[in-house]
Amino acid sequence: YLGVIFDKQLRFKLHIQHATKKGAKFALAMSRIAKSTWGTTYQETRRLFTSVVAPRIDYAAIIWHRPAKYGQPSRPPQLTKLESAQRIAMKAVLGTFHTTATRALEVESGLMPPHLRLQSRILRTYTRLATLPDNNPVKPILMGASTSQSQIFISPLEYLARTFSDYSPSTMETIQPHIRPPWWIPIARIDISSNKKEAKKRHDETLQDPNTISIYTDGSGIDGQIGAA
Repeated sequence: YLGVIFDKQLRFKLHIQHATKKGAKFALAMSRIAKSTWGTTYQETRRLFTSVVAPRIDYAAIIWHRPAKYGQPSRPPQLTKLESAQRIAMKAVLGTFHTTATRALEVESGLMPPHLRLQSRILRTYTRLATLPDNNPVKPILMGASTSQSQIFISPLEYLARTFSDYSPSTMETIQPHIRPPWWIPIARIDISSNKKEAKKRHDETLQDPNTISIYTDGSGIDGQIGAA
């Protein structure tokens, strides 16, 4: 459903296999164009991973992955396959030996382990949901998940609300999706005088009002360029 594979027990093992297959496919493609002595550079290959491979693996992670709470063992066993796909990509990025340790690859490439990358992505998504305005249809669902007392069949949102209580929507700042709503009508009025004499007269009259703020601008054109101050 929308690119996520569901199974009867909602353990998402099939989806993790599917994500691993996609990640390994593109990681192997990276390894074909990046070699130790020729091909794409380190920066280009690493950018390929962060912009192509990782997003395909992490797609909809907030649905199928439940990150561990801080201080608890944070490496779920089901992510072993994702680690193998990322290992292929890291070897392509660095051009190292096949026997290089995975932890060394992560340090040298500057790439986070899959469980930390997924946790970061999920918390960013959950934070965006928690900062939605009250009139957004998602906000009541999120508030219901944060106050739910259910002990069985816990939804992903309920799990996140209980595991990461610091991200509670009731304590997050509301962020509007726009600086001004589309229906906003500006209160400022634009009026341009027809000549300099009239403009000066109106300017002098405006200065008599103590509630008026005057902002002066200047512009000129020279050698095909425009300057403004």
